[in-house]
Amino acid sequence: MISGTREIVEKLLWNHPHLRDDDNKLLATVYWHRASVLDFDGIELEVIKRFLQVLADGDLPNFESIGRCRRKLQEESEFLRGELYGERHKNQERVKEDLRLW
Repeated sequence: MISGTREIVEKLLWNHPHLRDDDNKLLATVYWHRASVLDFDGIELEVIKRFLQVLADGDLPNFESIGRCRRKLQEESEFLRGELYGERHKNQERVKEDLRLW
């Protein structure tokens, strides 16, 4: 999944310099490319396009900010941790090594 995403992102950054400084626009563009090949069971592509435009315009919280906030809250409060929290942390060293080698 990472390598496929890397190829898409690299292509977009080469071909669309305005995406280099705006993660919301980059995220929306990547999602649009994926959405255009998926079947959404009757959801109009125009609805998806409008949603992604709102994301690109910065009117929704940044994806990374939401994840970062969740991680911090779960670090601070055991009550907020999901069932997979422990499993993810057991694999932490392997994941770090995978990322280092990537």
